[in-house]
Amino acid sequence: MSVAVLCGNPNPRSRTLTVAEAVAGRIADALGAPIGPVIDLHDRGAALAARAG
Repeated sequence: MSVAVLCGNPNPRSRTLTVAEAVAGRIADALGAPIGPVIDLHDRGAALAARAG
């Protein structure tokens, strides 16, 4: 098991993502699990919008 980070803020590498990574780190530590993938939806926004349209 690992703890994933998913952030949907429209700004790349936002403060929201930084906080999400910190929270995931604390959860991962508490569970004794590694941090898994970090997904910043900003990087995938155009592809997601194209699929939705």
